[in-house]
Amino acid sequence: MDKGVGSSNKAALFHSVPCVPIQRSVPFGDSPSSSTGRLSKPYHTRGSYASLDVPEEIYCAFSKKEGKFRDKITVERSGELLNGNTVAKCPTTHKFCYAIWQDYTDNATVIVGQGCWSAGEFYCSKDTCFPTRKPKKDINTTTHFCCCKGNMCNRNISNMFFSSEGYKIPQNYASVNRFKLTISFGVIVLVLVPSLAFIIWRMRSSPKPGLDSMKLPSPPPTINMDNLTIAENIGRGQYGRVHLGTLLNQSVAVKLFSSQNYQNYLSEEYIYCLPFMDHPHLPKLIGAAKRIGPDEHPEYLLAISYVPNGCLEDYLINNILDWKTLCKMAISIAKGLAHLHSEIKMNGMLKMAVVHRDLSSKNILIKANGSCMLCDFEYAICVCGSKCYLNGEQDVDSTSLKDVGTLQYMAPEVMNGAVNLKNLESSLKQIDVYALGLILWELATRCSDLFQGMDVPKYQAPFVAELGHHLSLENLHHLVAIRKARPVLPDPWNNTNQAIRLLKETIEDCWDHDAEASYQTGIVYACLLAKSTNLIN
Repeated sequence: MDKGVGSSNKAALFHSVPCVPIQRSVPFGDSPSSSTGRLSKPYHTRGSYASLDVPEEIYCAFSKKEGKFRDKITVERSGELLNGNTVAKCPTTHKFCYAIWQDYTDNATVIVGQGCWSAGEFYCSKDTCFPTRKPKKDINTTTHFCCCKGNMCNRNISNMFFSSEGYKIPQNYASVNRFKLTISFGVIVLVLVPSLAFIIWRMRSSPKPGLDSMKLPSPPPTINMDNLTIAENIGRGQYGRVHLGTLLNQSVAVKLFSSQNYQNYLSEEYIYCLPFMDHPHLPKLIGAAKRIGPDEHPEYLLAISYVPNGCLEDYLINNILDWKTLCKMAISIAKGLAHLHSEIKMNGMLKMAVVHRDLSSKNILIKANGSCMLCDFEYAICVCGSKCYLNGEQDVDSTSLKDVGTLQYMAPEVMNGAVNLKNLESSLKQIDVYALGLILWELATRCSDLFQGMDVPKYQAPFVAELGHHLSLENLHHLVAIRKARPVLPDPWNNTNQAIRLLKETIEDCWDHDAEASYQTGIVYACLLAKSTNLIN
């Protein structure tokens, strides 16, 4: 995180900036009742920052709903707070600004949050904060999200909805809402591409660079088998089994593939070796090796970072969560998935967008600090527009799409054979987002704070209550794809608490039957982060 402007310079920085009063749509923080987040209309700004002569730095308007479950990660991800905690100096990984707000039928607005945003390569490039997805409407509220590029660009927002496909901003609007930073451009070194990619359900149609112009993944380090000890079996995937191992006195997870599954080994190895895959909520590949197995046939192994606390499903069976733990887990899952989904181009290297395609509570591990880590990339593939890639080679016939992951988490468009091949990248990402909605539901059904003193029900996997433990594709297809049913949202969630309402809303948007209407993982993260700061009564 940037240390930012020294304390002796902060006052001078903001007091020396000329303010130009303007009238705009919704300026956050100006209302006399801003401590509650509720504003009365019409709205007026106190002014705008015309110029900040600070090289290579981004500033965003900042506000967060306070509550007893506020997580310190909120401040850490928002950068250094300045000017009475109303302005955030963004970390180097955050190049955009965002805002989330709710409109009520009584003509009032509740500010959920605003601050720095780390992912917006596609549709955060505008200097005005317009929603680029249709707002979610509840009985009494309408929820909006927007992101933008430019200093303090999220200070004023508009409820006007513009399609993400080639909209034009009204000239008179743009002319009064440009907060420009005078930057002395130098060599900008990006240590980490934004960890939370803003994944749009309608991707740009402009062509993307081919693989031939970018550096491909380097082979993983080769493990000296004399230094590796393989112990008991701790798990199994579709194509490989997982053992606990020790490598140079370090515990590792060792995934073994038979010679019959050599291509699957290569595919998973390729995903791990992509550039910029080092992320706190994704496993790290330590090395690879080949050995002769007990049956005298070759075996291929991947040594991966080991997480001793087991998978999320087992954890939920044996533990009840509080609100803070739920938010920590949910945010880390969304962040890991968003990083997978992001395309990163830097220093002549390319990480294509990766879709998991088997996201489930069994394929999420619990780290020692209580956050989560995605695992098991057996079904993962690289996507770029309408093309998918296996081991760096284009899968012309899309044969890899015939493989499916865990039945319970299969999206309705997959069951219907209706995946949009013309916009394959976006379609496959939305399949992951559908599964993410089910996982958020699993977390929420084991959270004591959401049941308000009532007994927390025992853990049940998605659709077990409706179909029992022995699911079939036929029964699940009839329930999910034809009847459009989803897991039941408990009655105690039907209250007016903002955090509970937003969580319920986020889950419903993730598993929306219309794939193009479902949330992007970046927006899921923003909503979850906002919810983590709200009070559960």
